[in-house]
Amino acid sequence: MRLVKPYIEVPGDNRVNIMARSGDCLGLNFYFSVWRFGFMPLSEAAQAYGVSIDNPSEGFLWVLATRKIGTVKDTFRGYAIELPDKFRRVIDGEFVAPKARNY
Repeated sequence: MRLVKPYIEVPGDNRVNIMARSGDCLGLNFYFSVWRFGFMPLSEAAQAYGVSIDNPSEGFLWVLATRKIGTVKDTFRGYAIELPDKFRRVIDGEFVAPKARNY
C-alpha cells in the first residue's frame, strides 16, 4: 500500500522542521492514515535534536490524513488515551468507506 506523509506545522518545531519530518504512522486503513508528530521533553529524540513540543501538558499532535495523497482531514492535540473515535477506528484497522462514516 502506498503511504504519503502529510505536511503539518508542529508547535515548537525549529526552522528545519525536524519534528514534522519525523512523524510516525500509527495506523492505516484503505482510505486514511493516522500520524503522530512531536517529541516529548527529556526524550532521547528531543535531546538529540534539541527540540520538543512547546506545551507538553497538551500532548502530541495527531493527524488524520488521506493515505494516498496525504491531505489533512483532521488534527488533534493530546495523548493516545484521549483520541477521538475516528482516529481510533483507523488505528484499529477498521475498514470504513468515507461516505458510510462521517470522517
